[in-house]
Amino acid sequence: MRNCVITLAIALSITCCKEEKKAISSSDLVGVWDVSKAYRDGRETKTMTSAYFKFNENYTIESNVHQVSEEKKFKVSGNKLEVSGQENYNLEIVRLQNDTMHLKGKMWFFDMDFFLIRNKMVM
Repeated sequence: MRNCVITLAIALSITCCKEEKKAISSSDLVGVWDVSKAYRDGRETKTMTSAYFKFNENYTIESNVHQVSEEKKFKVSGNKLEVSGQENYNLEIVRLQNDTMHLKGKMWFFDMDFFLIRNKMVM
């Protein structure tokens, strides 16, 4: 009986102390994010050294990564980044913490990993 009480107490303390993961909203992304490192199909690519994503307050996105440089609407649904008119653009927000973000998924024909840093100089 004593072992059951101790086990229950340990299980409760672990469960109670777990930090609840905050849902990501579209407004969390607002700002300019510079690509610090990018991987295409599992290999680091140097073609993204000056790449950026700009998430505007009106929930449009601009980026020099896109094939067309027009603004598109975006929204965050769960941990997915959805961009209007971009069916071949399926990115997951793996991690968003303070001023760093990791996006991963399919972009056109490629499996992409983007490691981003929020640009505090441009706002």
